[in-house]
This record gives sequence, structure tokens and C-alpha cells, in this order.
Amino acid sequence: MLGAPPDDQVLLTSTTRVTDVGAFGSPVRTTTYDVIQCAHGTLDRVSQIHYEHKAFVRLPQLRMLGGGSIITLVLHPSRHAVGYTIEFDRAITPGESVLLALQQDIVTSEPAALRSTAVGVARTARKVANWVRFDKRAVPDWIEEIETTSQNETRMRRRLTTPTSLHQVRWDFGPGVLAAEWGYGTAATDSRADSLPW
Repeated sequence: MLGAPPDDQVLLTSTTRVTDVGAFGSPVRTTTYDVIQCAHGTLDRVSQIHYEHKAFVRLPQLRMLGGGSIITLVLHPSRHAVGYTIEFDRAITPGESVLLALQQDIVTSEPAALRSTAVGVARTARKVANWVRFDKRAVPDWIEEIETTSQNETRMRRRLTTPTSLHQVRWDFGPGVLAAEWGYGTAATDSRADSLPW
């Protein structure tokens, strides 16, 4: 995909998505931190998937905060995922790793239309984490956790980890998606996402 190196050359040590939720209850920013390790040879780039539980209306504006530069960006036909290739600031060799930091500012004319966030991995990661931080004026009445793999989708009601945040974590997870939906008032009876884009 997108000029990606062989899968067996790339080890995804961890991925963490941090989502900041604004005063109107919708995400205003996401920051994703990936730790990539080289298994063999020389690794100078990696292709990743940026996943959202709700469909993208347009191609998102992603920017690197560190570790490399985006050289390819493609919207998946499902509109739930964006594929991108990052070229590292410096190539790495076996045993070495690189930390990639990617950020997206979210602008929407309908804040209530987006009250979810997700972190997706196309390969197994040792650790997958999703951290949702709510503005104190927008603490939700309910939160639902959604775990999606190629085998099934499971949903469960969650409580906040702290008074204003939710922390989800999985070990040796993927391929799959770890997501959270939230709302105010009565929970939706069914907001099932489309199937995985891989």
C-alpha cells in the first residue's frame, strides 16, 4: 500500500490516539503517537491508516509534529480511513525505533454530528491506546466502547477513567479498531459503523 515496505520489516511497538473534545461535545483535535521499530534491513518510511468511526466528509488535513514528513495521502473508498506514507527524518536499522507524532485539527459546521473517535491498526501492535479528554463543560452522559476486528464487533458501556477523560488500552491488538462514542441524554440504539477498510 502506498509504496509501503514489507510488513515483516515493520514492528508497530505502540500507537496512542489522544482526542481533545471541545465545549460543544465534539472532537476539536486528535494527536497520534506511533513508535515504529525496524525488524531487518534499512527502514526509511512506513504506511499507516488514520481511522475514524464516522465517515470523513473531506480529506482531513494532517500534519506531522515530529519524526518525519507525509509524502502520500489517500482517502479510502469507505471514507472511514485515510492511508498515508511517512518518510522518516532519518532511516533506522534493526533494533532502532522512531517516534512519529501526527496531528489533525477538526473543523465541522455541525458539532453534534461527530461525537466519536477511534484508533485503527492494520497490523498487530504491542500496545494500542485511545485517550479521550473532555472539556469540563462537555462531560458526556454516556460513553460506549467499540472494539472491531475481522472476526466481530463488541460494544460495552464505559465510565470515565477520571472526572474528564476516558482511557482505553489493548495489548497485542490488531488488525482492528478501538473506538469510543459518547453523547448527551439518551444513548443511540444503533450507530454501527461500516466494515473495516482492510
